Amino acid sequence: MKKILSVLLALIITMGAILPMTVNAAEVDRQELFEAVKARIPKELDVSTLKGIFNVLQDNKSKIFNALPEQDYLKDNGITEDYIDQIIDAIIDSTPLILKLIMIPNLTYEEAKGDIEELLNKFYGLLPLDIKKSINNYAPNEQAKLDVMARVIRVSLDEKIGKGDYNTSIGKWTSLDLKVTKSQIEKLNKEISGGSDNPLDDRHLNIINKLLEEAVKVLPSGLTDQAGSLLYDLKLIERNPVTPPPSPAPSGPSPTPTTPSPTKAKVEIEVPDDLNLPASGTVGKEATEITEKGGTTVIAVKESEAIEAIESLRSAAGKAREASVVFNLDTIKSLNYNIELSDKLIESLIKNKVNLEIKTGDSEITIPASVLDQISITSGSKLEFRIAEVSEDEVKEAAPETGDVKKVIDINLVLVKDKEETIITRFKTHITVSLDVEGMGDKDKLAVYYLNEEKNSLEFVTGKIIGNKIQLKLNHFSKYVILESKLTFEDVKTHWSKQYVESMAAKNVVNGYEDGTFRPDNEITRAEFAKMIVSALELDLSNYNGGFSDIKATDWYADYVATIVRLGLARGYGDGTFKPNNKITRAEMAVILGNALDIEIKSTEVNDLLNKFEDSEIIQEWAKLGVSKVIKAGIMVGSDDKFNPRGTATRGEVATAIYRLYNR
Repeated sequence: MKKILSVLLALIITMGAILPMTVNAAEVDRQELFEAVKARIPKELDVSTLKGIFNVLQDNKSKIFNALPEQDYLKDNGITEDYIDQIIDAIIDSTPLILKLIMIPNLTYEEAKGDIEELLNKFYGLLPLDIKKSINNYAPNEQAKLDVMARVIRVSLDEKIGKGDYNTSIGKWTSLDLKVTKSQIEKLNKEISGGSDNPLDDRHLNIINKLLEEAVKVLPSGLTDQAGSLLYDLKLIERNPVTPPPSPAPSGPSPTPTTPSPTKAKVEIEVPDDLNLPASGTVGKEATEITEKGGTTVIAVKESEAIEAIESLRSAAGKAREASVVFNLDTIKSLNYNIELSDKLIESLIKNKVNLEIKTGDSEITIPASVLDQISITSGSKLEFRIAEVSEDEVKEAAPETGDVKKVIDINLVLVKDKEETIITRFKTHITVSLDVEGMGDKDKLAVYYLNEEKNSLEFVTGKIIGNKIQLKLNHFSKYVILESKLTFEDVKTHWSKQYVESMAAKNVVNGYEDGTFRPDNEITRAEFAKMIVSALELDLSNYNGGFSDIKATDWYADYVATIVRLGLARGYGDGTFKPNNKITRAEMAVILGNALDIEIKSTEVNDLLNKFEDSEIIQEWAKLGVSKVIKAGIMVGSDDKFNPRGTATRGEVATAIYRLYNR
């Protein structure tokens, strides 16, 4: 198993619940924390392991939180079950710094100082109000406050938090016993207050240990083994070797082998070794009844077979893993069909938290269990997913002159009881619909629009194409239009970036100017790039709530900046600014694009990738990982054997890089 730095997992969760009412304001060297963390950095980082642990904790946050003692104290200090989500998000935000430490072995404290202070501030923001007030009373300034946070974490690194049973026969951790001792609390008290006060007491000790106990309880066996290996490698737990005795040989005559009873549902279950990948259970058309009615294929899912498949899948996948039951109906080739689901079938999907996937020859539909859980389904009712092709005439007036209509699809989710129908128009989470676009034209220029029938206008939805299918993430159903863009710009017709600009314009990622030009050789600002990357990644916008002295909430780019900062794609400067109107450099662009890439870079690869360029020595340390990523992924390339990290990026270059990211 690859190593991963998750020492903050227990420490930060613990810290929020137990930090004292009083702290010492003496200066604490943050460099000691940096060096302590750096010393424990593994050579490789496997984010999937950490995500698997986080997913389980988030899925069980109510169970964990409700088991904690001192509920009144927690409530009075503003700590709810959502607090666990906030802590996990803060830990995930620490990943860029950890990656820097892995990729840049010689990273200095001065180079990492900004990252460290940003994270310490983030963790400080998670503290209960009374604890913040206490820290502020004893810390005379912001720097002293950060020192308090740094000292608490640094001292905790030196203390083990329990032990675990390690099965030497199979080489796996089978159980974990995580506990903080009273002696450790006393050491923390001395470090925090200098021995003048005992801010931590038995109440805090009980909260911490119950939190650790409940967190361990919800981990499935696979994650228990991975968590044990992780904590042991980080020197946070001790190993208790256990060698189980061999099983005794059976006595008497050999039992007569029995043939297991066949199950009604022929389900092919797949449970990947990677805990972050969903499990699936696939059944064929034998689990459905298919009839034709007025040109529409009616697919009635058999209740008993489907429920048996769902329960078998959940049993094989375990309680925490994401899972989907898949109905493979690839013999159905049209986009005119209804899928009928009984009330008991839906109840089983919800109860077992299993998503529903329907795959036909021309489409794939995924309905999450969370969507079904939002629908009030009464006994004796059924839910129908309906899809049908409709005439292009219905959208002719709304379609732009710069586009050719290729297909119009009407999609609906309908609750049916007796003869009464209720159309479900909106849902809080997305339903994913993938449609085959083979033969519809230039896939680079295909996009999907929603027909707003009240305004008789088309509103852009997506242009993401994977393979030969265009993928839609929808939170409402209606008529959708697949359109091939004919949009171009006078000044790109002979420009090297023509293909990329026109494709990204079709996907609504980039826009031209009112005079019909694109100006591909113009430079681009950091704010403009923020908008493009948010559009390309189809991110949900975050509201800007401050954070930068040079951005107001009324600025057109404020929410775009807030979005990429929240997701860790970009950050501001040490002086509290973002400099939205500065021209973005190629190095800055590479870092943002690199943060959006889900690829691994080994520390040994960085120099090999960068040394291809004659100007590699001027690539700043903070940019080396990002540049390495985009070079490896082919998102950005140099020119004349140079990367030109300090040069500004043009609109044509940006459109090209985003095109490559978009189509990965």
